[in-house]
Amino acid sequence: MIIAIIGSTLYRLHDGGRVDRIELYPVARQAQLPVVAPLHKRRSRPETPRPSRPLFRDKIAGMLVKSVAVAGRFTRRVSGAVESIPWDRFYRREPDDYVVYEISPTPSIRNNQAYVLAKVMASFYRSPKERRRWGNPAMGETLCTDRSPYRCNFRIVMRAGSVNFYLLLPRDKAGEVLRKAEAIYDAGITIQEIPGGLPRLDPSKVFCTELSYRRHDIFSLSTDKDNNYPLPSMLTAVRTLEGDDVAIFDALLEPYDRRAWMKEAKEASELLDKGYVPDASLQHKFLRMIHQAFERARYELLELTRFTKEQKAALTEWRREQSSYREAAQIREEMTPASKRKPGEDVLKGWLRIAVQSEDRGRAKDAAYTIANAWKDISGNNELERYDVPPKWTARYLDAIETRRGFS
Repeated sequence: MIIAIIGSTLYRLHDGGRVDRIELYPVARQAQLPVVAPLHKRRSRPETPRPSRPLFRDKIAGMLVKSVAVAGRFTRRVSGAVESIPWDRFYRREPDDYVVYEISPTPSIRNNQAYVLAKVMASFYRSPKERRRWGNPAMGETLCTDRSPYRCNFRIVMRAGSVNFYLLLPRDKAGEVLRKAEAIYDAGITIQEIPGGLPRLDPSKVFCTELSYRRHDIFSLSTDKDNNYPLPSMLTAVRTLEGDDVAIFDALLEPYDRRAWMKEAKEASELLDKGYVPDASLQHKFLRMIHQAFERARYELLELTRFTKEQKAALTEWRREQSSYREAAQIREEMTPASKRKPGEDVLKGWLRIAVQSEDRGRAKDAAYTIANAWKDISGNNELERYDVPPKWTARYLDAIETRRGFS
């Protein structure tokens, strides 16, 4: 059997020579294609039947089929019978298959080697081409299947009087992370798989907030391996919880392309050398371009009014002094060893999210702010800022946490 698609029509040639002609029609929200009543001019004699124009309807259907983002499914018409074809025959996202492990520490244990686990997780990176798998729709397979990246979660679940720590790992890579964890964790720590899922929260009672970098990713936090901050400050949120209150801190970690990161870090370093604080937003890029044009014109006019070598040397020295007063120059002088090492290190794309469920919204907000403010303990060349999630987005945001997807 041979299949060919021409425009909005699919032709299927069987071995016996029989040909099926299939016209594709999208169905979006169960909407029907518009029916346009024909307009006829008045005539003195009775009007004879006019042939219909099926090609006009086919063109409309073909245009709608091309906008595949709107249509979740489409229909095909074969010999007068309409059959519904789901969109997942052509594209599908493979769901995450993960395992939940509970970490049971003792009060006297300190772990300062968590960065080693982060290096292991960063090594799981797969390019989009490697994650994509192709199939044959004629054999009942999905044309394109997008496999999820190997995301890992570190989650803290706090209740009134109790704190639990969890690792959510992809099933294919859980063994590698656990072996490394057993090597770096203290012997008093136990890690065991737990059946079932973690507690689900009620969106109507939840307050959510998210943490993100204030500056460019090239600047690092104060990652001092000699203490356990911000964990001690985060755990003080337990004191604000009452009754059935539940607070969740979730760190979703996704492997990131090392070459792409090195390119971004190099571009940010070059901007810093030119006297600009790196910022990836389009607004800052536009303003920086305008500022560079004005600065270039300004200094060229100044050079035209300097004639002797002494005057030109004085202008060069003045420009150097002016650039030293800028914020970028001060940031370069204050860069910590952690920030200097970061451009050459493996990195993870992260989402730091907080969700607190309580009958009292004020108490939920206070607990969420306590957890968020705990990260001020490790502010360095960079710091984490809090961004509250609007109530209308709470349900979708909470679903992203529970299904281990990025939202912001």
